[in-house]
Amino acid sequence: MNEPRNSPRSRLYRLLKREVREDGLLDPREENERRAPSDPYSRMMASLETVFWVAMAAVAIYYTDFFRTALTNPAVNVYWFRGGLLLVAINMTIGVYLVCFVGYWKQIDVSEWEELIPWAVPVATASGSLSAVSLTVGLWPVWGFLTPLLLFVIIMGGMFVLSAIPLKVLNRKDGKGSKAD
Repeated sequence: MNEPRNSPRSRLYRLLKREVREDGLLDPREENERRAPSDPYSRMMASLETVFWVAMAAVAIYYTDFFRTALTNPAVNVYWFRGGLLLVAINMTIGVYLVCFVGYWKQIDVSEWEELIPWAVPVATASGSLSAVSLTVGLWPVWGFLTPLLLFVIIMGGMFVLSAIPLKVLNRKDGKGSKAD
């Protein structure tokens, strides 16, 4: 039985099989390009915000000895903690798939993800929320009421570190007419 041409599966198949330009990249969509803030004040404030969250996460990790305590302290509820780590791994896997493979490799726009891969965003949201709860319950015996705040600061620092990684190196370079060859 043939699927209709406008079904999400056939649309995803067509988008994934698009032809690439001579330089090996797909045509960019100018209306949805991510642009850096144009004025110097906005760029400076964005940089200061990044430095603030990364510094706060580093201070929190250093002064609480976070990783050693989380992995070796006998007060940690191991089952909840490991469940939270598994959910974080699921969340990160979906994020890497969407951002690196779908976004940068296949050049599919963010606005089309929900239509083409309808399960990804809800599963990532659910696993992210459940991981926050699981990690909080698992680490609660160690830090008590400070656990949610500590996890929030560390997660924000991690997100800002990840957002600073230049992903242009992930663009497709498969040699199909590439001028670099």
